[in-house]
Amino acid sequence: KVKISFYAVDEAHCISEWGHDFRPEFRQISVLRECHPDVPILALTATATEQTATDIEYCLNFRKSNCIRGEFERKNIKTLVIKDEDKLARCKKIIEKVGGTGIIYVSTRLRAEFFARDLQSLGVNVESYHAGLSDEERSRRQEAWLNGSLPLLVATKAFGMGIDKSNVSFVIHYNMPKSLEAYYQEAGRAGRDGSEALCTLLYSPSDIMTAKTLLEHSEENDQISEEDRERQAALDRRRLERMIEYCKTTKCLRRTILEY
Repeated sequence: KVKISFYAVDEAHCISEWGHDFRPEFRQISVLRECHPDVPILALTATATEQTATDIEYCLNFRKSNCIRGEFERKNIKTLVIKDEDKLARCKKIIEKVGGTGIIYVSTRLRAEFFARDLQSLGVNVESYHAGLSDEERSRRQEAWLNGSLPLLVATKAFGMGIDKSNVSFVIHYNMPKSLEAYYQEAGRAGRDGSEALCTLLYSPSDIMTAKTLLEHSEENDQISEEDRERQAALDRRRLERMIEYCKTTKCLRRTILEY
């Protein structure tokens, strides 16, 4: 028998119903505590509010609170919110000015395909990335981006989790994300080598309607009760409202995120 020294749970915010990407099946990880009560569990996440962190400890049956919180502020990353209807032209300007490796996040697979083609028509070396591609094609594009032969991807949220490329010089959000947690996690993929990086959120009033529509038509999870689904929907709506407030604020963007 192999002696297990500890369990490491990555993307631990998925465990908590308060987390921005709650996945009920992650709750089942707690069975490890029942099978191996003396084996330590290490839960890791880059995006957890105090409420989420407390719930993670509860769900994993921590005997006492033991949360080690690192520094959330990334001083090498410059954050911008730009209200702009001509997002194609704005993206082209950012790509030309900043250069290097980048990611453009969009809300849907169809948008990823169309916007990648729009950029290609302007001479930009770019590919799309989303869950609708074959496993082989996704792997090919991901590897090309990682090795530097492909400098830019237009991607849905399907891209990024578990990806660690240190020299990403810019991240652009073509659409407003559904929450500040999702935005911070995706923006945080820039500048991991400590170099200066730019994270730009392109915002237009139509993004609010798009985000609300996507929220209303999101797939229902049949692994949780109707009551839990309603509570989760209410949480998602509150997160979206905070995201909208962030886009419209006249206060310091960095301070707004850190306070959240």
